[in-house]
Amino acid sequence: PVMFTTMPWSLNIDYEITGYQGGITTVSVVFTISDYTGGAHPNLYYRTFMFELPSGREITLSDLFDDEQAALEQIAPMVQDSLREQLGDMADADWIAQGAGPDPVNYQNFALTTSALNFYFPPYQVAAYAAGYQYVTVPWSELTELIDHAGPLAEVVE
Repeated sequence: PVMFTTMPWSLNIDYEITGYQGGITTVSVVFTISDYTGGAHPNLYYRTFMFELPSGREITLSDLFDDEQAALEQIAPMVQDSLREQLGDMADADWIAQGAGPDPVNYQNFALTTSALNFYFPPYQVAAYAAGYQYVTVPWSELTELIDHAGPLAEVVE
């Protein structure tokens, strides 16, 4: 007889809340989603949301910058440098260039804090699964010239 051993499928969802307080208040919710549906290991994903309070209006990355694509053209090299440093010997230039290139899809998972903008990258986006998930913090001081002066974070540049 043939016997199969199977592990139970699973879904785990955790979250973290960060925020920015100043002339406006925002809350960022970072969901970390892990599922196992068979295979060598579970999968990990992120889904982030940012809201302006008290209105509850969702804020996207494009709301933060005068020109989202131009901002990403400047942010991507900073993020890639940080990833190369974080990953050390596990860094792969092509993987980082593709997964952290200036495509808005690569930067869709972000959270705002009082001092920085954090970007989240699941396994396989910028490195092998064995390297784990990655996140990069970009301080506001590096972004002040890119922020939309009429947008929700205008006060950051004042």
